[in-house]
Amino acid sequence: MKALDRKLLRDLWNVRSQVLAIALVVSSGIALLVMAQGVFGSLLTTRDAYYTRYAFADVFAGAKRVPNWVEERIAAIPGVKQVQTRVVVSVSLDVPGVTDPVNGRLISLPDRGRPALNDVALRRGRFPEPDRAEEALVGERFAEAHGLDLGDRLFAVINGRRQPLEIVGVGLSPEFVYGIGPGELVPDPKHFGFLWMTRRHLATAFEMEGGFNDVALTLVDRSPSLERAVIVELDAILDPYGGLGAIPRADQTSNWYLQNELSQLENMGLLVPMIFLAVATFLLNVVLRRTVAVQREQIAALKALGYSNLRLGVHYVQWAIVVVAFGTLLGIGAGLLLAEAMLGLYMEYFRFPFLIYDVSASSILIAVGVSLAAATVGALGAVRSVVSLPPAEAMRPAAPETFRVSLFERLGVRRWLSQPARMVLRNLSRRPVRAGLSIVGIAFAGAIMVVGWAMIDSMDELLEVQFNIVQRQDLSVSFFEPVERRAVHELAALSGVLQVEPTNGVAARLRNGHLQKQTAIQALAPDARLRRVVDLDYRAIRLDRPGLVLSTLLAEQLRVEPGDTLVVEIMEDSRPVREVVLTDTVDDLLGVTAYMEQESLRRLVRRDDTITGAMLKIDTLAEERLYGLLKAMPAVAGATLRSAALQSIRTYMLDNMAMMMNVNLLFAVIIAFGVIYNTARISLSETSRELASLRVIGFTRGEISSILLGELGILTLASIPLGLLLGFAMITGVMSVFESELFRLPVVVEPSTFLVSAATVLGSMAISAWTVRRKLHDLDLVAVLKTRE
Repeated sequence: MKALDRKLLRDLWNVRSQVLAIALVVSSGIALLVMAQGVFGSLLTTRDAYYTRYAFADVFAGAKRVPNWVEERIAAIPGVKQVQTRVVVSVSLDVPGVTDPVNGRLISLPDRGRPALNDVALRRGRFPEPDRAEEALVGERFAEAHGLDLGDRLFAVINGRRQPLEIVGVGLSPEFVYGIGPGELVPDPKHFGFLWMTRRHLATAFEMEGGFNDVALTLVDRSPSLERAVIVELDAILDPYGGLGAIPRADQTSNWYLQNELSQLENMGLLVPMIFLAVATFLLNVVLRRTVAVQREQIAALKALGYSNLRLGVHYVQWAIVVVAFGTLLGIGAGLLLAEAMLGLYMEYFRFPFLIYDVSASSILIAVGVSLAAATVGALGAVRSVVSLPPAEAMRPAAPETFRVSLFERLGVRRWLSQPARMVLRNLSRRPVRAGLSIVGIAFAGAIMVVGWAMIDSMDELLEVQFNIVQRQDLSVSFFEPVERRAVHELAALSGVLQVEPTNGVAARLRNGHLQKQTAIQALAPDARLRRVVDLDYRAIRLDRPGLVLSTLLAEQLRVEPGDTLVVEIMEDSRPVREVVLTDTVDDLLGVTAYMEQESLRRLVRRDDTITGAMLKIDTLAEERLYGLLKAMPAVAGATLRSAALQSIRTYMLDNMAMMMNVNLLFAVIIAFGVIYNTARISLSETSRELASLRVIGFTRGEISSILLGELGILTLASIPLGLLLGFAMITGVMSVFESELFRLPVVVEPSTFLVSAATVLGSMAISAWTVRRKLHDLDLVAVLKTRE
């Protein structure tokens, strides 16, 4: 073994605790990187294989009722490869033992054979027989949520009548990987489910014989130009039959949510690990710089013996690479384990019939490359010092620093301070750069803690705003078709209903030049109380002017501002196309929506005085009987409990996001300890000779401990305010990166978050101080004082 290699191993062993601390910080960043890349790659590979194996469609469209012969016209559209027509209807479900409202979607299966597109992956049981009207295939999550098994029965409420359905199979479909119902944000299998029946029996039950109301297509290729051309042709064919507007695969609900989650994983896999590795780079730089300063005489001797600047520079780069390589190996192992755990959680919400665990070699190579880059950057400062150090100059001890009266002494506070306290303040004031770097390093640890806890604060704020300020109803009711406004009075007359507010909604396509967006326009009364539109200060916005109010994100996507004119194409009824002025934008937190005043929407749609739904405030003591009355009403398509939606989102966030937050917080604690411990150990190595001298001339162990640990305490306390400010800036940046159409988390940092973050930093300081104090007590005074001057 070469001499420099032996020196490298000896140096690393001598500072093994610092090496371990830095390696743990590196491993935290690498673990997050490997985890995110592993989950992203596995979900992406599984999704693509599932879509291919079960023929997920490229284009989707719905309509009121289309004659079967139109299928041939659709198949003749240039670029269309395959067509699948279906009957799809929404119903209320009556599940034995369940009193809450349960909604469902019935989807037709071919009377013979498997679906050509959007096939069903049979998990157990069989497909319904074509000559048995009561047989149905049920979605796996719905079956699990209600404990349903083969042979069990439930009831679909069709035109006010309870039609029994016998479960003969349980399955999954690529169409419902993320299986949510209308208006939902997260899957709620207790209150919404998917079921499949043979087409003949489903069409008969809903008077759809000889027709269809849903169509899916695959294309010869998925180029954007062909996709757009086919959608235009398909819309033109379906328009006379109440077409609701065709959408590409990218906008299909389940696929959109899955793609949104993949995008967030990709962002997180780049952003968060970079923060950890930046801290590791900073630590490496500080440790190596001070190592070079301590070893200046050794470096001079090596140069005098003929070692080149290049060889010595490589030696210190190797020092950094060994530390980072150790951390990288730990991080890769931890990342693979975390990826498996995260995939288990994802599979609860994104349902696949199989999982392809795909942590590619490229992911590992990326982790290794990033860590090596961090090691190299961290070592550059030390290498520069080594190269620029003349041998003759380095043979002598470093020149004493210029003495000058410190700021604290000029302020006249020295007479109130003990001798150790004066030493601490003098040392800090004479080395401002070193003190500043230490403060910044510790501040980053506190900032990462703030980010982790603030994410939870922001989630809580989102739920509070959406479900207590925006949505104040207890129950939302939707109708199959628009009904006359007198339905409000009929609902109000039901036992247990305390308040009713009508709602209106239509599917629409908004256009601004070549930009367009398909969405829903919600119409609310100017004095609405149960469903409100609020601004950034959570004050209600009155919809009392003609025109549109858009979500800010939607307005940005269409590149419009208040006062601009949009082309609005209504996708229902007579399908009018009108120019409408954008009157305002609103920073809502969930989804992207367009709002109008009810009378303005009625005039725009040219619809009679009708409503499409209602918001109800109810008496909880009478809710069970009320649910039964609503199920018996033929016009009611479904009812949704606000409390159930809130619980679903809260469970989703706790199960899915909370684990990620806990991982981040764990690694943030590692960073806090790593930074503070390294700061303390470096200070000890630099001042051990001086501290030993003080012990020899009569200072007690407590006094020399107070000098070293007092400096550490001041640096830590000074870093806390900076860390809190950095944390607030970082969480603001993180929120902007994770902003999506699904949700926008408000930037909220509770006082408790600042307190917990500060307490964690102080706790890390206390542990580091205890460890260093033990080293001080074991200081060999004779050996230290024999060090060559």
